[in-house]
Amino acid sequence: MKKYWILLLAMSGLVAQAADAEAARIRFWGGLVITAQSAGCTNGNEINTRFGVRFRTAGVGDGATSTISLFRMDSARNFEVDGRFNSAFKNAKTTEIFDYASSPDNAVKVRFTSQSPTTIAATTNFITATGQFSGWDNLPACVLTFRMTLSKLVES
Repeated sequence: MKKYWILLLAMSGLVAQAADAEAARIRFWGGLVITAQSAGCTNGNEINTRFGVRFRTAGVGDGATSTISLFRMDSARNFEVDGRFNSAFKNAKTTEIFDYASSPDNAVKVRFTSQSPTTIAATTNFITATGQFSGWDNLPACVLTFRMTLSKLVES
């Protein structure tokens, strides 16, 4: 009987390790569209620009940071903040890739103005959010408003 309990405990440890490994890969994938822009956006009309999105939120899976990665045929942008996105603008560590990789000269800030569900967990399958990027395209006064819809990305 003692061997049975030892085996059962060992197996439960393996299941917990497998669950932890799965949690480390929780990401969401979907789309984002720019719905409005401020008068400070002088480099053209960004309204209706669409991006593919890969999203990770702090505290769900791995890491203490949250990221929004935007993809188009000609470019990619990544915004990383400490903690979770919320209604306050947060300074984002930003990387942009066009024909070259760079970091914008000014600080890009990101915030969510609404999010459903309110709390994202490992069991969350779908997310919708609206928010803003401030300092877009090296223009400190440019604020873009966005809407995004995401579903859980299952990675193997």
